[in-house]
Amino acid sequence: MNLFFGHVGSAVALVLLVLQLSGSAGTYPIQLSNAFFEAIHPYLPMTYTVEALRKTISLNGNPAFDLILLLIFGLVSLALMLIGMTIRRNRLVETSLVN
Repeated sequence: MNLFFGHVGSAVALVLLVLQLSGSAGTYPIQLSNAFFEAIHPYLPMTYTVEALRKTISLNGNPAFDLILLLIFGLVSLALMLIGMTIRRNRLVETSLVN
């Protein structure tokens, strides 16, 4: 977010982090949350981190599905970061060639 949008991206990332804490059932069960947090719950990466941790600690489940989803979230984030860095590098090269 910071790469694409600068300081505004940092603020948006902070808001997303706070939403993840509330919407991932990290503090209390998602069933006790309002409808908004229940709706965003499946789309948050931290949801799968909390689920994998709970399955690992309690030894009553296999965290493989959660870990695969976390890997997918990580690869998508990495791809977006590489695309953003390539675009930024190309802009810097173009401006340095012009000057």
